[in-house]
Amino acid sequence: MMTPVSCYIRTLNEAHNIERCIRAAQQVADEVVVVDSGSSDDTVRIAESLGARVLLNAWPGNGFQKRFAEDQCRHDWLLDLDADEVVTKALADEIRRTVDAAGQSAGIFSIPLITVSPLGQRFFHSAVARRNKLYNRRVVRMPADRAWDQFQLPDGHRAVPLRATLEHWSYSSLEQLVAKFNRSSSARAANTLLPALWKIRLRILFGYPFYFFQFYISRAWFRAGWEGLCIALIAAFGRLLRDIKRHERALAERSKR
Repeated sequence: MMTPVSCYIRTLNEAHNIERCIRAAQQVADEVVVVDSGSSDDTVRIAESLGARVLLNAWPGNGFQKRFAEDQCRHDWLLDLDADEVVTKALADEIRRTVDAAGQSAGIFSIPLITVSPLGQRFFHSAVARRNKLYNRRVVRMPADRAWDQFQLPDGHRAVPLRATLEHWSYSSLEQLVAKFNRSSSARAANTLLPALWKIRLRILFGYPFYFFQFYISRAWFRAGWEGLCIALIAAFGRLLRDIKRHERALAERSKR
């Protein structure tokens, strides 16, 4: 008998992504749980029509929403997906083999995440990230945190790497990518500890070239041609926006003293 897997997906106005995500997840998941935080588009209708179990939960923060999703799942083995992530056939097969071999024993598995452009180009050599997406909730839970939604490995455990890839359809256009970095910079600026004001100002003055180097060179977006250059420029600007918004927050908190 195969070990069952639950997949959970957090959504907010993901009608353009959710069908592709759910259909791909159903290759491996025995149930798909969608936790929606108040979509005004067709996200909920589409998810329900595909057989997903949809629950509404007002947004409590990144980690808290994943905690809520974990609690709604019937099975201990969990696959954590965003609505713009797509399980490939190769990954579904590898997950099934891996979970069946592990049974109900402890386990945390990392999956390589590759970016896919709006035109379907797969960037296998740029910004490939590993994420601990497949895990047993008896071993680890997502953090109860507003800003952070990735767990730390418990003592004595390591993440076993899977080989097959998870596709990340992370942007529908470069305009949408700018908006995405703007939103994420707001969340990080509002919900993380503030550095000293002088440190924030140094980052605003001198940080952008270092941020660009990090994305373009260290994360190898230079391998993706002009598209990669544009992505690196936007990503570096998004990182700078976090500093600018932290500066605004620091001044606001100082004025209240």
